[in-house]
Amino acid sequence: MDVTFASKWVKRKGPLEDKVLTIPENTVGDYLIFQFISNNTNIMQYTVSGETENKIHIDSDGSLFLNDSLDWETRNISAQDENSVTVEGPVNIKITVLDINDNKPIFNQTIYNGVVRQHSRPGRPFMRVFATDKDDPNTPNAKLNYSILTQIPELHQVNLFQIDSETGEISSTPDVYKTVQNRTEFQGKGVRLYRKSGESDVVLRAGTGSVFFFLDPSKHMHYVLFITVKDLEGLSVNSLSDNAKVQIEVKENLWQPPGPVSIKENSTEPHPVFITQVRWNEPGAIYELGEKERYSKFPFMINRDGNIYVTDPLDSEESERYVLVVFAKGKNNENLEQPLEILILVEDINDNPPVCVQDVTTFEVQENEKIGNQIGILQATDMDRKKENSFLKYELLDQEPDQPNARMFMIDPYSANIQISNDNFQKKIVSEYKLKVRVSDMDGEPTGNTNCSVTIKVIDINNKIPVFDKQQYPPLNISEDAAIGTLMCKIRATDADDPGTGSWKIIYKVAEGDPTGMFIVDTDEETNEGYVKINKHLNFEKVSLYHLRIDARNPEPLVFGIDYNSNSSMYLAIGVNNVNEAPEFDSSFYHKVVLENITVGSVILRVHAIDPEGSLVR
Repeated sequence: MDVTFASKWVKRKGPLEDKVLTIPENTVGDYLIFQFISNNTNIMQYTVSGETENKIHIDSDGSLFLNDSLDWETRNISAQDENSVTVEGPVNIKITVLDINDNKPIFNQTIYNGVVRQHSRPGRPFMRVFATDKDDPNTPNAKLNYSILTQIPELHQVNLFQIDSETGEISSTPDVYKTVQNRTEFQGKGVRLYRKSGESDVVLRAGTGSVFFFLDPSKHMHYVLFITVKDLEGLSVNSLSDNAKVQIEVKENLWQPPGPVSIKENSTEPHPVFITQVRWNEPGAIYELGEKERYSKFPFMINRDGNIYVTDPLDSEESERYVLVVFAKGKNNENLEQPLEILILVEDINDNPPVCVQDVTTFEVQENEKIGNQIGILQATDMDRKKENSFLKYELLDQEPDQPNARMFMIDPYSANIQISNDNFQKKIVSEYKLKVRVSDMDGEPTGNTNCSVTIKVIDINNKIPVFDKQQYPPLNISEDAAIGTLMCKIRATDADDPGTGSWKIIYKVAEGDPTGMFIVDTDEETNEGYVKINKHLNFEKVSLYHLRIDARNPEPLVFGIDYNSNSSMYLAIGVNNVNEAPEFDSSFYHKVVLENITVGSVILRVHAIDPEGSLVR
């Protein structure tokens, strides 16, 4: 027995009672475990029972020794007198063997082979390495830590792979994608940047924030990782370790969105119709189809093979584009990768004829209108979205009556602007013209066309001015608190031109005496009667009397040589009556912060109010 070691443990002694004892693993030889001491003077010997297998024994002085290595066991110990009669005990003794770090971790393979897909999502494991340690799994001796020693080749000084230190799962790092803002970001790292694909291991994409893809099978298909595993969680210099080699092949990523898909609207093919497909990198994926936005209907489906179909005819007028979202999922319904987005464009066909905005479009022309003057613009629409399908052309087909000329009007074929082509209008002969205009799409080569009706009324020339029935109206008085919209009075001017025409209609306007627009005059379109109303709140203290001049005008211009005069104006005086108004504070809310120890009688704040009439306020 090692005397030094034994002397260390001889201090472990105590009464004969139930006890749990520990010894280090692989301890052999006469190793003193514990010494039991009894106060009973009759005790001559101690005995140990149980499955000792001759690995432990106890001396007559109560010293418990280990003869050989053992697993933990439960033993019974008792004290006996000179007649071998048990006078104390038995007690249960449990011996626990303490594990030591005497086993190194071992990889289950010396060489691993894995596959990573181009543009695979960083951080998503694509393979795993595995090691075991025979030490007690409940101790740090069997707690393993995985790490990457080196990557070959180490292009551009970028680590493309990472390993989970606890699970051994290997994934690509975020550095497989690198976004740069200019060409100098990698200077000093041995990277040459080119704008032309194929001239370097990296490709600079045009535009700000160019993206580099380092995992590209067309550039470098194979990588080798040397990995290590350590016990003691890799935290100690005394950790035991093992190494392995990982060979990684970079393959093309099949999980990529197809380009935009164009589908002609209103297809007559039997549905569903195949339009495109997606593929996951490995067999067994479950495909699901969703919509990026909420559509009124979603006529698409995907089958188990990744084939995508449109299930019903589409209408570009209902939706000219769809964005499909495709998911690839595993057996546990987890996403295998980020979903793909597929753009579906609905191609417009010429399936809508032009439509007249109004059943009958009405314009007016005065007797003295000149050739070239614009009468109006015919309004028509086409529901087709495609420009060539909705570009309209106009053609004048018929004019009734055809007097005094069969071509009194013309229409621009593309702007639909109707103009005068003859200037001999006489209302007494023809008071109204009816035109038939053909509107066609596709620049006059339509699948269908529409005829629009236009009525053009000949109106008397505006050679009469509005005349007021009296130029001076009696003065009025109104309280300053009268509501906006209050009717002050009615005024009237008459016009001798044809009733209902723009030459007859009258517009009243306050021309003088009201610079701030306190009053307004509305017109009855049936009678031309005017209604003088309050437009803003009155204020006696600001203005107590208004002298208004109100003019009457036509919406149509007067003929040359005719001008408005004093007969088209009237005068009205309006007095504002004062109302005793309540005083007003200069603020509706006051706020002041004071200290809690403010002196009694101190002024906290001052408020201020005024009376609109100037009276004293208290």
